[in-house]
Amino acid sequence: MNGLRTIVYRVPDLQAARKWYSDVFNVSPYFDEPFYIGFNIGGFELGLQPGDGTNLDPTHHVSYWGTDNLEESVESFRKAGATVLENLEDVGGGIRVAVMGDPWGNPVGLIENPHFRLGETEKHPVPAREPGVTGPGGFFFKCKDPEMVKTWYRENLGILTGQYGAQWQWRKESTGNEPGFTVWSAFKDDTDYFEPSQHDFMINYRVNDLEGLLSKMKSNGVQQVGKLEVYDYGKFAWVLDPEGRKIELWEPIDKEYIKIPGETMAAE
Repeated sequence: MNGLRTIVYRVPDLQAARKWYSDVFNVSPYFDEPFYIGFNIGGFELGLQPGDGTNLDPTHHVSYWGTDNLEESVESFRKAGATVLENLEDVGGGIRVAVMGDPWGNPVGLIENPHFRLGETEKHPVPAREPGVTGPGGFFFKCKDPEMVKTWYRENLGILTGQYGAQWQWRKESTGNEPGFTVWSAFKDDTDYFEPSQHDFMINYRVNDLEGLLSKMKSNGVQQVGKLEVYDYGKFAWVLDPEGRKIELWEPIDKEYIKIPGETMAAE
């Protein structure tokens, strides 16, 4: 035997748990496969496996993870959606503990122990993501009779449309159950929304860090059209590609966008 090495939690949504534990421990996995995800935390391994949460009584068989500031760690877990299973307690000698519950029913103990020196955590820091496109946000096109066109697409292709066109809802792989949206809209052919482009269509791209992306594009000589606009459901900006096509850039706030009334179709 060579000592305690690994604590394994079973979770029903492996990718959602991966992100959650990456966030609360501020590390990324050293091992990441569909059947197992492993984190190095202070020289010990936290493993995630697909399956139902343990739902153990938190007073038994709790694994405690060391921290230098128990209050900050408890608050960080709470903000990430954890529940408090056992409140912060001073057990004597300056040693303090608390037990949190992760979103899948696993009890996660936290301990502040000034008498035990924590090992250095092998960080594997989560890499900062460069500003850029994260996926398609929408497809917009001109037509002579938008209502007739929408009716044709509904009757022949089953595309349900509302005031702002059609929208598909899907789930983000990176965050598990968080929704995302892609929009389809027909515009009257005399609209000025596509100007100064002479093309009959415009593509909307979902992006992260819109300001950072605009700054990067400006340094590359890309022409911005108009000013950045901010709404409850996200930020928008427009640029022209080398052939004069207008591109709409959207940094979405999907939890607000979902509140907009209209038909929504599930992407499959």
